[in-house]
Amino acid sequence: MNKARILIVDDDEVARKNLTRLFQKEGFIVSGAKTGAEALVRLARKPYDLVLTDLVMDDIDGLEVLTKTKEQFPDLEVILITGYASIPSAIEATKKGAFYYLEKP
Repeated sequence: MNKARILIVDDDEVARKNLTRLFQKEGFIVSGAKTGAEALVRLARKPYDLVLTDLVMDDIDGLEVLTKTKEQFPDLEVILITGYASIPSAIEATKKGAFYYLEKP
């Protein structure tokens, strides 16, 4: 059985590393990207089964990562996580195809 590949996108190094370790412990193959631009490059280079991306980042935000991912890979699921959750951003993420929208603790 092939292990699922997850791409974690977060400009917060601590959050990215903690999520990476958590999913690796569960047996997933995990890669991290510290920017939205880096995530898009990684997605173009190899297949992933899930993208878990922060919403607020300096270069390319999570909504743009979501939009570009869905344009290129419509079946790839994207989960947005944020410390700045709001109903309008949750609605926008859902409309753009987010699988789930989570608020960071």
